[in-house]
Amino acid sequence: MNHWKNGRTHREEYPNFTIEQYVARAVQLAEMPVGGDILGHVDKDGIIIRYDRKINDFVKASVKKGIRTMFKPVDGESYYKDMRISNVEERLSVWYAAKANLLNVIILTAVLSVIGKMMTTKFDTRARVAQIA
Repeated sequence: MNHWKNGRTHREEYPNFTIEQYVARAVQLAEMPVGGDILGHVDKDGIIIRYDRKINDFVKASVKKGIRTMFKPVDGESYYKDMRISNVEERLSVWYAAKANLLNVIILTAVLSVIGKMMTTKFDTRARVAQIA
């Protein structure tokens, strides 16, 4: 847990915790199912986010890299809700961009198909004229 050792931590918010206790609590919260006092979601990057209303703990965790951070937000539940709104907006913008890209691919495919048919028809017409002559 590098952020515990190098000073980039919320250690002061957990004065009675050892690093092992901090990690254990962070993992426990990250693995908790959403419901009751536990709010949570997964952001666009696959980061698991949980907030414990009762204890005011906020955690971010990665399945691949483990705990990213855990702290007690000053604004409590409002902090979590703002984070969630921000994450939903990011996901929507990614979704809309993907949808726009897909729509562009569909349109381009349709245009190319029409052009291909036009080219085939043009060549077929020339071939028929040559046969008649």
